[in-house]
Amino acid sequence: MTSVSNQKILDEFERFFEEKIISSHIENTEKLQVPNNDEFNINPLLAPYLSAYLTGEVTDKGVARILVLARVLATSITTSFGSRLQRFISDHISPAFPSMVSGMDVEFTDQVDGRKKWAQLKLGVSTINKGDVKTIDDDFQTARRLAQQNGMQVGISDFVIGVMAGDESRLSANYKTLRDSHNYPVFVGSDFWLRLTGEADFYERLVKVLKGSIAKVDGSELVEDTISIVANRDDVKQLVTELTD
Repeated sequence: MTSVSNQKILDEFERFFEEKIISSHIENTEKLQVPNNDEFNINPLLAPYLSAYLTGEVTDKGVARILVLARVLATSITTSFGSRLQRFISDHISPAFPSMVSGMDVEFTDQVDGRKKWAQLKLGVSTINKGDVKTIDDDFQTARRLAQQNGMQVGISDFVIGVMAGDESRLSANYKTLRDSHNYPVFVGSDFWLRLTGEADFYERLVKVLKGSIAKVDGSELVEDTISIVANRDDVKQLVTELTD
């Protein structure tokens, strides 16, 4: 049974996803249609190869498809979704608020153990690399020393990594190093949202809301229209002409 306050969070999440994620994604895709804009940094060696790899030939439309798909389906949407979901948490979930401590994303009262937590938030179970392990450890060590200098009773388990989506069974080795070698708790998916809301099935309900919003989405025509427009760019046509003449 979802509480009234947590149902409000779910309602806000539906609005957030449709207004901040879907609408923004559409807007950013439409920006790619502006003739000869500077949205693309075309690699003259890689783009033709990728066109051939994907479509079997180097054509205006093949190069355009590579350029457009890389922009609308790759890192930019992942980054914006992660940062906006983090903002959603601090704006709409009352135990959480933005942290003023360098290196920390949010602070929140853990609804399981009642202790205050300082957290770095990550979107998924494989979103950090080996070099991030030391950076995160350094951030936590610095934050912990600061808290202790200010007379706060804190332990190493009060500094946590919150993985906003995914399943712990798929956690990458880098997260496991932070958990098993550095002793920082890593709250993943349902456990993370339980810590925020106090409800064990909140993440499941959040995913259900997300599925409802996804069912309304179809950007295929917009993407194909954008590919056709980009295929007519002067720089795309010139690149293909140089390689096929």
